[in-house]
Amino acid sequence: MQHITESQLKAEIKAIISLLVEENYRAIQVQNILPYGNIFVLIERIQQYPGHITMPPDRAFDDLEFIEFEVTEDNFFFQAELNLWFDNQESDLTASFLPSTDQAKSLICLYDLHVL
Repeated sequence: MQHITESQLKAEIKAIISLLVEENYRAIQVQNILPYGNIFVLIERIQQYPGHITMPPDRAFDDLEFIEFEVTEDNFFFQAELNLWFDNQESDLTASFLPSTDQAKSLICLYDLHVL
């Protein structure tokens, strides 16, 4: 297994958030980024939140902390959460990330969107 770093995972999380901001839900489906959820529920949660989803500043990704981060010789596990931004302001709508079930396409999957 390749060596996985937190910076690689942060870059993938940033790419996933970018897909959400661009409303590129087809890519989310094709890349199997949402294996545990329903794309229509995801879209609905974003659209029901007040304002328009915007890209968080780089510092939000730089400051992203992993709740758990463990790398072994043949596997890795982590959990991370990032507050989404709407109208260029941090919101309480939070994206949760876990390791992907299909790591040939992506290291990360979007597990859930929820309000903290």
